[in-house]
Amino acid sequence: MLKRSHLALPVLLVSLVTVWPRPVSAQCVSCGPGGECFDAPSGFSANCECRIRNVRGTVVCTPHGVCSPSDSTSCDDEPHPNLVPGGRISTKFIQGLAEKNPLLAGAVWGAVTEVDSATRQTLYSRLVAGEYTGTMGKGGKSYRFRTQVQSLAGGAFSLAVHVEEDGTGRSQEFEGIVLDEGRTGNLMQIGQEGRKSVFSWNAPDREK
Repeated sequence: MLKRSHLALPVLLVSLVTVWPRPVSAQCVSCGPGGECFDAPSGFSANCECRIRNVRGTVVCTPHGVCSPSDSTSCDDEPHPNLVPGGRISTKFIQGLAEKNPLLAGAVWGAVTEVDSATRQTLYSRLVAGEYTGTMGKGGKSYRFRTQVQSLAGGAFSLAVHVEEDGTGRSQEFEGIVLDEGRTGNLMQIGQEGRKSVFSWNAPDREK
């Protein structure tokens, strides 16, 4: 039987279409610093699965679930968390965002949950309020991200994103808002000189 880490190896994705790896064994896994997924050593706390995406050469690994190496069935019953109602969005904007800032796109992508069928075909994407962490690898460098999602009135979401390059202390801060089920929004970088626009989008404009 294949281990989850084998199923969760990075796969190059076309047009940001994602197939989620599902756990098929009791082995616990963790996201590595470069966005890879590996089997967790026995006795260490870990995760039920790694969800890996590739966004314009940035490999994004987001861990899901809590795995107990001492309990071989701790992840078998319900590998995916229950999702609260609402939050359905279009993720077409991520491709445009990746052209401007691939690391920010990866951190936002890491906060998106995709609801799929039993055949693992993606049905739709969702934003759910919460804090999402993971790792990324790009150009031989390793990064960690933390993306906080807050639900606002009218089905809007605010984002606060922290991206840090491992071992350097260099970090970047971003914030933004997603409106109209992902069809409209903007993201800005926060620095000593204030806020600077990174990417704004409006679906009707982008489709012209």
